[in-house]
Amino acid sequence: LAQQGVLDEASAPKVGKLVAANKFISINTNADKITIKFSEVETAKLEWSQTSKDLQALARALIEFIEHKLFLHNMALLKSSDSDYKVTLKSSKPKYKNNEEIQFTVSLNKDGHRYLLLLQSNGEIITLFPNDDHPNSFLKAKEIIVIPDKNSGFTFAAGEPFGGDVVKAIVSKDELKLFKTKKISGAPFSQSEVSGDDALRGIKKITTGANPKYWNSAEISVEIVE
Repeated sequence: LAQQGVLDEASAPKVGKLVAANKFISINTNADKITIKFSEVETAKLEWSQTSKDLQALARALIEFIEHKLFLHNMALLKSSDSDYKVTLKSSKPKYKNNEEIQFTVSLNKDGHRYLLLLQSNGEIITLFPNDDHPNSFLKAKEIIVIPDKNSGFTFAAGEPFGGDVVKAIVSKDELKLFKTKKISGAPFSQSEVSGDDALRGIKKITTGANPKYWNSAEISVEIVE
């Protein structure tokens, strides 16, 4: 339809609804440059866009983006349906500009261990808590922890990669060993040595063997813009 001039970016969402599609991809050419856009059908919201002369590079970038979205979707499903634990996770605001200071707060209804993971838009997983400054993962019931707090000796600033990031909190009665990490130079945080589905499988392996009453999770989305 697009090749015949019947379908364009304005009409694509309407056609998408008719065929029960959730997403649509548009490819535009201008001189020697190619632009690929990935949008939501229901709202026509642009979720991803890149321009390049290299079509294969664009295709690889789009595939990586879609794989990351599927990973985030599957991570969101990683919850206990019958847990005694309730975790409250908040950020100081939903959208941050480059170099703006970011803070998160987390609390539990019962004593337990908590782990805070930053799932970046480029696929990397950063362990925000526990960290070098606060190596103890244990949290008392109703105790509110601010990350980073005023005594941490560091600030957490928004920066590249820009886009939508997800912060995932996993809480448990017992201490968990989620995955191997490596230290980030110049920061108290660490980075997972695995990413995507490998990280998800590792977390699932641990939580599947745990009593569903003794663990749970929560997550929030934050947007980082230039």
